[in-house]
Amino acid sequence: MKVKWRSQEHLLAGFMAVLTALVSISRVWYGANTNEWPVHALLTVVNVLVIYLAYLWLNRLIIPMAMKTVRSQKPLTAVGLAMGVIGQIIVLAYLLGPGVNFASFYWAPGFSDFQNFPLTLGYHPQPVYNLLGGMNMGFFMIVLFLAYALFRESSLLLIERANERRDYRVLISNQVTTFMLLVIAAPLVFFLFGTIKDNSYYRYYFALIPPAGLLVLSNFYWLFPAYEGRSKREFGFVGKLVLSAGAYVLLFSIFLAENWSAATALAAWLVSLLVFAPVSWLAYQSQRERILHLRGVEKALSRSKADLQLLRSQINPHFLFNALNTLYAKALIEKAPGTASGIQQLGDMMRFMLHDNQRDLIPMSRELEYLANYIALQKLRTQSSPDILIEDNIAGQQCGQQIAPMLLIPFVENAFKYGISLNEPSWIKIRLNCETAAIRFEVRNSVHAKLTGDPENSHSGIGLENVRARLEHQYPGQYDFSYGISGNEFVCTLVLKTK
Repeated sequence: MKVKWRSQEHLLAGFMAVLTALVSISRVWYGANTNEWPVHALLTVVNVLVIYLAYLWLNRLIIPMAMKTVRSQKPLTAVGLAMGVIGQIIVLAYLLGPGVNFASFYWAPGFSDFQNFPLTLGYHPQPVYNLLGGMNMGFFMIVLFLAYALFRESSLLLIERANERRDYRVLISNQVTTFMLLVIAAPLVFFLFGTIKDNSYYRYYFALIPPAGLLVLSNFYWLFPAYEGRSKREFGFVGKLVLSAGAYVLLFSIFLAENWSAATALAAWLVSLLVFAPVSWLAYQSQRERILHLRGVEKALSRSKADLQLLRSQINPHFLFNALNTLYAKALIEKAPGTASGIQQLGDMMRFMLHDNQRDLIPMSRELEYLANYIALQKLRTQSSPDILIEDNIAGQQCGQQIAPMLLIPFVENAFKYGISLNEPSWIKIRLNCETAAIRFEVRNSVHAKLTGDPENSHSGIGLENVRARLEHQYPGQYDFSYGISGNEFVCTLVLKTK
């Protein structure tokens, strides 16, 4: 799925250029005598073409060069590009202002058309005495467009950023830009054909229509899906609906200029709430399944990415499971019960990864069994050092909740990876409390500098940030998660609400 913002904008600009030229020619044809109309018509087309080419110049040359200037790592190159941008802007401003004025005056003295519309077909009555006439307006229009382009390009960078939410953001962006371009195109067409000559109409149009459309879109893709399955009488829902409607109305009410008043803004706000909010609800209900499906796909993609990182970080159970069974039998034959016990624990972990890890939720007892096996195997590695203390209360816990598989192991894995040193006093303290409505899990470990010879340093685990991603998608709003150094300890804390 591609972002259509630029292509839709270019289509609108080209359409308006062609339409403006055709309407202008028709007006010249019917308004001038036979001897004058070819010159006037040609001048109309040229002036419209100048405006359209200026738009293309900005988008194809000036803006890309400005972006290269910002990204350049070499100061001299950046200065050269910046000078090129400034030079092009000066030339373009002169062509838009004095250039159009001179062409209009010398090609067809007395010619004027759309004279209330800046920078297109008007002219200065004495261009020789005002060589820079209109250049200030040219600069103003260019700077205004560059500000818009900065907003556009920044938005596109966020929309097209490669992650699991990209497709959903692209969908919403295309809906919004299509709506906004239609909103802009409609009054321009009315203006060209002279359908509506009262300027106050356009003020009210831009003050009322865009906020109403934005309210419908934000409800459609944000507010209603966020409260799916929940009461719409909640304070949070009502508050967000009221505030978003007010924000949109207040933002666009600046178009009213001197016609603005508190009563007008309040009336527009009430119309949005009482008319367009119900319209957006009806539209949402008709498209509800499609929207929820898209949001479900988005979450599924995100979870799949996190699970893939999880699986990549672990030992491949398919490769080792059969070998472990062989080693277990061999250890029993050679009368090495400690080794056999360790192999059995590792085999149980592999079995867990093969079967339980494929499910969305598992009993908490299975997760704790996996944790206990992992801790037991790590104790085998560290039992020869009297300066290493490992405390846990995993075995004595009775937890009846369900939990996402392998959600707790990263905390313990991280502690053993970074909290154990065979040359310094070390400790790991693991605490688990299963309450009626929550699971509280805390892991504390000593802090040491990394040792280059420690084989654990070459295996990174899944990473605590990936844990946060899994929590956000599987338990949104139902967890408190924090980690960091506290004194001489690294502390990871998770409170998971299960009801």
